[in-house]
Parts: sequence; C-alpha cells; structure tokens
Amino acid sequence: MENIPLETTNNPKEFIKLTPKLFKHCILYMNLRKYTEKTKQQYLRELKSLFKNKELTQYLYVKYWGKGHAYRAILNIILKTCWFYDFPYYHYKAVNETKSNREKILNPDSERIYSEEEIISLSRKVPNGLMIECAYFIGAGLRFSSVVRIKWGDFDWENWQDKTKPGRVIIKAKGRKTAKLPVHPYLMNKLFNLALENKKIFANIPYKNFAGENYLFLDEKSIEKNIKKLKDREFNLMLDESDEANLKVDYLERAILDDANKIYDSMKYELNKYSSDFKVKRIRFHSFRKSSATNLLRKGWPLTKIKVLLMHENISTTEIYTKVNESEIGNEYDNMFNSQ
Repeated sequence: MENIPLETTNNPKEFIKLTPKLFKHCILYMNLRKYTEKTKQQYLRELKSLFKNKELTQYLYVKYWGKGHAYRAILNIILKTCWFYDFPYYHYKAVNETKSNREKILNPDSERIYSEEEIISLSRKVPNGLMIECAYFIGAGLRFSSVVRIKWGDFDWENWQDKTKPGRVIIKAKGRKTAKLPVHPYLMNKLFNLALENKKIFANIPYKNFAGENYLFLDEKSIEKNIKKLKDREFNLMLDESDEANLKVDYLERAILDDANKIYDSMKYELNKYSSDFKVKRIRFHSFRKSSATNLLRKGWPLTKIKVLLMHENISTTEIYTKVNESEIGNEYDNMFNSQ
C-alpha cells in the first residue's frame, strides 16, 4: 500500500529549510553515529542530492520515504539533526493509510502524562531512577541528553541555604545551549542527602574535591577510555585538513554519546517492565519532560514561563509539549522558582 502523509492540526506552517548550515550539522550528527565508512559515503551522496532542494516539503518527504530503508535513514538524519542542534522542526508523517496506523499516530503512548506521585513511585522501582526525577523536577522537564550530562558541580550549592527553597543547576541542552534552571526542593534535598550518605561532602558541598566523580550518571574513567579508543582508531583523520574531518574530532562528545546510548538502552528496558502498570505499550523517557511541563501548565503557570524553563526558542514548540484543555488550568501559579 502506498505511503502517504497523515495530516495533523499541530504542524507548523513552514517546512524544514535545507540550508548549507543544516547540511553541515547533518554531517556532524552523522559522524557522531557509528556508521561504516561505506554507509557514510552513501548517505553523504544522498544528502547532497536532497539538499539541492530549498526545503523538505511533505511531498518530498513522502517521496524519499517510499524509496526504502536507506532513504528513510537519510530523512531520519535530518530530523535528528534538527532535534539535536535545535533547528526549526516539522512533524512529518508518512504511514500506511490504515485505521490501526492512524490510531497509533493520533493516540501515541508518548501522550501519557504522569503525576508527581507516579514519577516518584516509578523512580523507586527502576535502577538509576534518579534520572527520572531529574528529568521531571528540574526546570519544566529535561531531555535524556541533558539529564545524563549533569555534574555535581553544576548545582549552585553555595547559594542553597534554605532547604525549603528550590536550588539552581546549569543545564546543557541540544544545540550546545546552556541555562541555569531551578531545581525542585525535593530533588535538591534528595541529592544532598545522597551525597551525605556516601560521605562525599566537603565544606557542606556534595562531591567537592572528589576527583573522578564529577558526573551523576556517567563514568569519567569510561569516557576517557572511549576517547582513547576513538583517537587510536581515527588518528589518520588528524592529517586531513578538510572541514568534514575537523567535524569528526569532537572526541569528548562522541565518547559521552557512546556511554549515554548504553544508559538509555538500559533505562528503556527497565521502564518497559512497568508499562502495564500505567496501561501503555511502552514508557518513554521523554514523557517525563512533557509531564513536568504539562503539570505546571495545569497548575496555572504561564506558557511563556514554561517556554523559558524548557529552553525552547519558539513558543509553538512549547504548545506542542503541553496539550491541556482550558478547563484543566488552575490558579495555583507558584512563584517558588522565582524566589532565588
């Protein structure tokens, strides 16, 4: 059956612009992935061909989608690049025109919104459940890629004197953006007590002056080993002065991404064990971010404030994250995150 687009009412008006800047970042993203050299060259040829167009229209997307697996991979590279580096994004749809597929698109599992109590309950069941609470209780919710990069030293422990108040933490987001976001008192206290239990506090600051233990979830020694492996394998690239070769030498990011993918796969496996408890086919990590933002909106938080806490550039993106009926919005706007 022919693959055709499925229209939705939430699509932005404009399509993805196929600019030279986006093309360069597509190459950068592609080099972060573990493709063989032969696959890279094949994808590069097709990317160059596709980027001869000015924009990736819905028609062009469906045309490439229908060509087969390799061409779908090209489209996926473009979409993931836009997501990873925060380029303007468009929600394309290319699915078989069947009732079951329509229902999957219109009622995806990712729309499940979890309450604060459910977040805490689930985090206690899952190994590394602290990641779930970080994704929910920081700002208006974090992506996995931001959570996994958090360091103990990113928190502003020095200015967190009143333990009933929120703290602050520097967050690294896609597109290499950074922002200092509020942290719910529940999470600040939990992290502080965890460090206290592990006897990793110096001058009342968790993990201060403890070498090799900077990350909450990543292993610094593992990252160093990954960097060494990458350098040993790609030493010849240092002799190549082309732009494409220079894009490949972000060893730290690639080393982190390698370990982050392993953690993500493990988390995905553990979460799926409890999917039946929440009557969904799968529990998506990204749902915790959407849940945080949506629950804030339900309490009466203004969308403009949530946009800032999500580190979104366009409020239209924030609106997609927070699908709430007006009848659900309360009057509980809490200024606690503005208190510091």
